[in-house]
Amino acid sequence: MRKLVWALLALAAVPLHAEQAERWDLSDSRVSLRLNADLVRDLGVRVSPAARADGDGYSSFKMSAAGRMQALATNSVFRTVESGELRLATGPTLTWKGDSVSFRGASLRPGTEPSTFVIAAADGTSLFYADHQHVTVDRAAGTIRLYNLDLRLTQELASRLGEPRHTDLAVGVLEINVRAAIPPGS
Repeated sequence: MRKLVWALLALAAVPLHAEQAERWDLSDSRVSLRLNADLVRDLGVRVSPAARADGDGYSSFKMSAAGRMQALATNSVFRTVESGELRLATGPTLTWKGDSVSFRGASLRPGTEPSTFVIAAADGTSLFYADHQHVTVDRAAGTIRLYNLDLRLTQELASRLGEPRHTDLAVGVLEINVRAAIPPGS
């Protein structure tokens, strides 16, 4: 019992530090998209320009993006991208029976849940969301790589495809590479 009391007293003597929130400005973004070529084709969607599928069956697209976002770091540890928006200047067009959407002019922004993103068409219609983010922070280079995000159909896009049951279906992988203004000494 005496050991327990001493242990509790020792813990009480340790100063508690409040969590320090930092905001890191993110810029110079590069966005990559890998679509599951067979799955997209099975959904009746044609992708243009066409891209050759790699050994894993994914067609890759590199898209230029303009804009800025802001990341939240707690005690200098990256947590999530919390605000901002990227406007995609390039990207493929998806076409199916009587309809199409383009990544060109679409916006990429943080979703309502932490560590998620939403891609909306130029008209604001939600097309995809991305979740299950993996992160690499390179402090020396001042970069963050958000990768292996599952790209999923939103309810709006699944309905436009005529298949509302395909809502949440993962059809590809999203990657975002950004330059991060990480405060010196953090």
